[in-house]
Amino acid sequence: MKTLFTKSTKLTDRGIYITWHSSIYKASMNERTILWQREIAGLGPDLIFDKGVVYVYASQRDGIVYALQASTGQEIWSMCISPYLVKAGMQVNELMAMTLIDTVLYVLSFQGTLYALNTTTGVLLATYEIPPLQDIPLGSIELIIADGILYGSDQNNLYALNLQTTRPQWKTSIQMPQKILAYTLSNKAIYTIADLDPEGSYVYAFAADTGQQNWRSDLLPDPIFDAPVCDKDTTYCMGATTVYALNAQNGELRWEHFVGRTAGLKPCIENDMLYLCLAGAYQQEEFEEDDSQIKQCSLVALDRHTGELRWFRNLALQASTFHVKHGIFYLYCAAIDRLYAFGAGDGSVYWWLDCGVKKSDIDSESPGFGSSLIVIP
Repeated sequence: MKTLFTKSTKLTDRGIYITWHSSIYKASMNERTILWQREIAGLGPDLIFDKGVVYVYASQRDGIVYALQASTGQEIWSMCISPYLVKAGMQVNELMAMTLIDTVLYVLSFQGTLYALNTTTGVLLATYEIPPLQDIPLGSIELIIADGILYGSDQNNLYALNLQTTRPQWKTSIQMPQKILAYTLSNKAIYTIADLDPEGSYVYAFAADTGQQNWRSDLLPDPIFDAPVCDKDTTYCMGATTVYALNAQNGELRWEHFVGRTAGLKPCIENDMLYLCLAGAYQQEEFEEDDSQIKQCSLVALDRHTGELRWFRNLALQASTFHVKHGIFYLYCAAIDRLYAFGAGDGSVYWWLDCGVKKSDIDSESPGFGSSLIVIP
């Protein structure tokens, strides 16, 4: 581990933080310029901002966690927690997910080792062994820890592990051939996506303290790979072409809205609106056979209570990541290295910034998977 200097809050932390492949940089909302940029070989997809510090990790070759000064991008500390390990020609110890609880940063490896680091110094506080990932998940990897309990899944099993005792708190299973793909914790319940290929998906709710099943939704005729997004009394799920809103108390369908091809980008909720970014035009039904490079997207705003369309805007560009904050829809397009700001009320263009981020051959050596956009207003 190396520590360079202590944290400081003298300079402003306000800005837009973006990771893409092996680059991480910060853009100014007022000056519309790039304030700083760093490249980290094998950068992972997660980015966490907390109290003037940005936390990221390298997931290729050596697993290294970094703490960066949010105002300048300078390194505060770095810690190698997972040395490079290859079996049968494949790396088996890459870092997969990260979360922050109070002053502890937790990082999960593919082998099932959970590392706990002090956020101020980077010192390794503890390690825990949990069931390893069987394969690279189709869905999003959610590292969920609350009140000393880690929630995880393995095939058709969902479990809660007490980190202090390293013993299972509870374990529950759903009927095969269903497979748990993603889950999230909200209002003392674990909301879980279960895949029943090729018929569709179920959504389950389990009590977080006991694992008891609260409800199971009707079969939704859509593959759902990403964790639900919960807000107050509603659970939102993004299918391949349709958005579903379920009653969080009983799983009943409140509304559904066919939007067209979704892009695997997590919806944003602000005020009474649900914001989406699609991979294609709004309600587009047909696509070219070779759509590996989709050069069209759509910004969509739905009434989160009723599912009614408020507005949409089709764009001739390929969306990479987005975020909605304080009435502004921020969109990054990596193909042209441009950051956009749209009005969240009607989709009108506010401004755009040609980032001009310097590229290197670092991605060809250790490819990065950065894909985050966080706005600190």
